[in-house]
Amino acid sequence: SYPRSAAPLRLQLDIAKGDAFRPLVRSYLITGLERGVPSLFVDVKGVYVDHPEKMAVVGEIVEEVIARLSKDVGLHDDDSTAPPTTLLWAYYYLALHLSHPLHPDPSHSRALEVLSLALEHTPTLPELYMARGMILKRAGDPLGAAQAMEDARLLDGQDRFLNSKAAKYWLRTGEIKQAEDLLALFTKVSQKDISAVTDLVDLQCLWFLQEEGDVYRRNGNLAMALKRYQALVSVFHDYEDDQYDFHTYCMRRMTFSAYLSLMRYEDQLRSHPAFYKAAVAAIEIYIELFDDPSLTEEKMTVDEGAERKKAAKKAQKAEQKARKAAITTGDGKKDDQPVPDEDPLGEKLLKTETPVEDAQKLWRSLEKLATRRIETWTLGYDIYVRQKMYVAALKCLLEAAAIDAEAAQLHAKILHFRRTIASVEKLPSAVLATIDSLLPTIISETISSEDFNSSFLSRHSTSPPHILGAARGLLEIKRASNPLPDDTVDDITRVLLRLIEKGVPPSLPVLLQAVDLLRTSGASPAVVDELNARYKVRLPLAMVFDSDTEKAKRLAERESETIPNGKADV
Repeated sequence: SYPRSAAPLRLQLDIAKGDAFRPLVRSYLITGLERGVPSLFVDVKGVYVDHPEKMAVVGEIVEEVIARLSKDVGLHDDDSTAPPTTLLWAYYYLALHLSHPLHPDPSHSRALEVLSLALEHTPTLPELYMARGMILKRAGDPLGAAQAMEDARLLDGQDRFLNSKAAKYWLRTGEIKQAEDLLALFTKVSQKDISAVTDLVDLQCLWFLQEEGDVYRRNGNLAMALKRYQALVSVFHDYEDDQYDFHTYCMRRMTFSAYLSLMRYEDQLRSHPAFYKAAVAAIEIYIELFDDPSLTEEKMTVDEGAERKKAAKKAQKAEQKARKAAITTGDGKKDDQPVPDEDPLGEKLLKTETPVEDAQKLWRSLEKLATRRIETWTLGYDIYVRQKMYVAALKCLLEAAAIDAEAAQLHAKILHFRRTIASVEKLPSAVLATIDSLLPTIISETISSEDFNSSFLSRHSTSPPHILGAARGLLEIKRASNPLPDDTVDDITRVLLRLIEKGVPPSLPVLLQAVDLLRTSGASPAVVDELNARYKVRLPLAMVFDSDTEKAKRLAERESETIPNGKADV
């Protein structure tokens, strides 16, 4: 009935196995490449999940297509000529394929070489520059990725998506001002005293709040990071408040089906991924504040202090103007003046006297709506163990173990709990009896912490997250001795170097966490630099592992490069 429908053809790829898969996916790929479908990779990559053999077949077919087209050989038995853009889209697909995170041996360098061939073919296609940015991001070069996205944006300055994408990538490099300037191109900045950030907050732009919170956190500005995360959380409070107006409307209009849908939506409102991510980040900051209250103290250079005073003065001026406008506006018309911000720099949020209680308020929503996520229970453990509620903390560990007893995030928490309980001088008999009966279900009484950690590492010797988990576990074991033994840094470094051994797939996020872990274990800057250098050998394009001198040099080189401009014409 529908001979040109693509859905049945795509569904076949999910079902087909073995030799039956190759001809089906070959036909599907060639059709998409000849039609020049930019989203072909996004469409097909779903078969990569849990099917490495299918991923390998797809790569072989695309390589074959490129080889045949490079020799002017047709793709069909009738020797018909493929459209000239087929080779371009084959290059594009192969580049994304080679750098995909599920690839058993991702080759970012080769992916960039393939993209260079595509750019020689058609240098005015924004998708090629976007793909370059994505590959550089995965390779660990956020600056190069941002500049590639900027190149794509400049090809079509009217495209809101390209503009937002470039702004997101600039945020990830720490260039907050540049990102905000780009976003201002599509916001109400023409109104007096309304900044791009204010407008984006009013528009409830979730991705912006999350990304800017993340960059503030990476830069060490926990106050502004907390402010952005809490702004995102408050968006969902606004959603909830706005829904109350809908109750009476539904009953008045007798739209019961819509009313039932609303009630179900309300029950799951805070299960949204954006809420979860922001809540987790805010909880982690609150826990940091509890562990180290000195983080609330001001630590600024002279320039930062001057900038802080300038920002505070500007905020105070805007507040005075807004209050004045509120007094003078009495004609019943809508007042578009910005609402005064009583905490423009997030200082009040940061200087909370109840960080654990604030974290627990956020965690309650996760406890109800994200029960199948390991992170929910490890965060609950972090909260309860700091409140000395050891039975509740153990319950969180048991909930996490019920989901995945071998989870990398859980391993170090178990060792931390064992060490914590051993250090508590006196516990109520009922609490002690409960712990003694339940703790052996996740760690045997007869096994030492050292053997428990070694066994965990041997079982997961090729999994980057689990190797990192074993390193965290080793640090917990070492912390049982006070002060830390002299061999702590050497032992942890030895485990962290296993992340770049042959047979272990490279994982940039895990490697970055490994460097942070080594810093917290008391390693000297020289030892940390040495680990960075070893990781850089494994991921040669990863600028994040460069020294400050190398980063400055690469930045100067890129600034001297010519950035393409003009309109896309393909």
